[in-house]
Amino acid sequence: MRKVLLLSMMAALMLPACSNLQSVPTSPGQIADQTTFDEVGVIALAKGVEIAADLAKFAIQAGAIKGSGLDTAKTLTAQARSLLKVAQTAYEAGNRGSFVQAAADLNVTLAAIRTLANGGSN
Repeated sequence: MRKVLLLSMMAALMLPACSNLQSVPTSPGQIADQTTFDEVGVIALAKGVEIAADLAKFAIQAGAIKGSGLDTAKTLTAQARSLLKVAQTAYEAGNRGSFVQAAADLNVTLAAIRTLANGGSN
């Protein structure tokens, strides 16, 4: 009898916590709507990649990058652009209308990361 009474009291104490279930987000987009850091981060990454590519171009034009450095600059620029694409895809996945779609998009992004990490390009 004591156990039944104790369980009943515990259930009564936990019941108010269940009353707020309507505020549980139903899609990644609802969560993303409450944040701005991810959007600002992707914008900053895009600007950073753009600036780095411009600096590499100016350095090549000025003759500061020559020979094998040209191949290295080309490779690093391509990697930066690929990583930016991955970040943008991940951001877009976070704004999807359903968790199933976000998970599918995340799998595509993870595959792109694996390809890039193995020396491939996207």
